[in-house]
Amino acid sequence: TFELKDAEGNVVETATNAADGTVTFKALKFDAIGNYNYKITESGYVAGIVNDANKTKNVSITVEDNGDGTFKTNTQIVDGKNVTETITFTNTYRTIDLEGQKVWESDEKFVEYIRPSTVKVVVTGTDNSTHSIDVTAGEDGDWSWSIKELPELDKDGNTITYTVSEEPVNGYTLKDVELKDGK
Repeated sequence: TFELKDAEGNVVETATNAADGTVTFKALKFDAIGNYNYKITESGYVAGIVNDANKTKNVSITVEDNGDGTFKTNTQIVDGKNVTETITFTNTYRTIDLEGQKVWESDEKFVEYIRPSTVKVVVTGTDNSTHSIDVTAGEDGDWSWSIKELPELDKDGNTITYTVSEEPVNGYTLKDVELKDGK
């Protein structure tokens, strides 16, 4: 979400970005010559996205009289210490991938009778998010799983810690949950 605020901090308009990332505000109308200052700020949280550290961009508009009853405007955009022609918010997509493997012990004689066809693995984040995957045996009998692109940071910028668990399986006792490569 993006807000256009006037020099006093009043919200003039709120807009959201289009699918291509562009944001468009309605045209401003001016009734007098002078300098007008605005700020555009970005806010909100999208999982896995870290907003631009410089979340406020300054826009200065000078309105001048053309001498024929019309106005002309000159817009100056200040991004940090640089004057630019466009406003750019640079956000970063930060995610992690988790991988694991279900290992069965001491059931070789009874595999076809007691081992289920799927096992549900549940991943819970400190941001209260929950992700699950139904794990099945691959062609080689390997019960590997992965969950891709989990958000690395929560809405406050803190690293999310994930806990991996498995729904109980009849006839089995869970020993340990261990991720591949200790990740």
